[in-house]
Amino acid sequence: MTYQEIYRQAYRILNHTTPLEVDCGQLCGARCCQSEGEEESGMYLFPGEEVMFRGAGDWVRIEDSDFVSGRKSVPILFCRQPCPRELRPLACRIFPFIPYFKNGTLEIIKDPRARGMCPLFWAEEEQFSAQFRKKTEYMCRFLLRFPVFRQYFADLTEILDSCVL
Repeated sequence: MTYQEIYRQAYRILNHTTPLEVDCGQLCGARCCQSEGEEESGMYLFPGEEVMFRGAGDWVRIEDSDFVSGRKSVPILFCRQPCPRELRPLACRIFPFIPYFKNGTLEIIKDPRARGMCPLFWAEEEQFSAQFRKKTEYMCRFLLRFPVFRQYFADLTEILDSCVL
């Protein structure tokens, strides 16, 4: 399976699913898409996901990050607002959740890096769309079939473990 095929399937799994029944960006002014002061904020791309943004236009910029997984620098995507919602990368589609993969066990947790920016970080579990949680977990389990994603999720978990919880 090519990366394009993998991502088409992953995007399809999450199709039209968001953490809430409404566009949560409307509640907070899309804080997760805002840059803070002089520093731009971006989202790590999952392995090979940059293929989905070739020729995407000037709304997107991709650079290498300091995060290394499988001995390769993980690309980070920066976007200029407004981005085409249907073209968002996986990290944006599942935010403020993130896969946490430790000792062969997958959990979908709230991303501790969202603590200061996303009001949903503080929301109770029952406020989230149950369908969103199920589809996010299903999509991550689909990706875990491929070794490169197991490595990426494990490396990402190390970053999450280093965050102050």
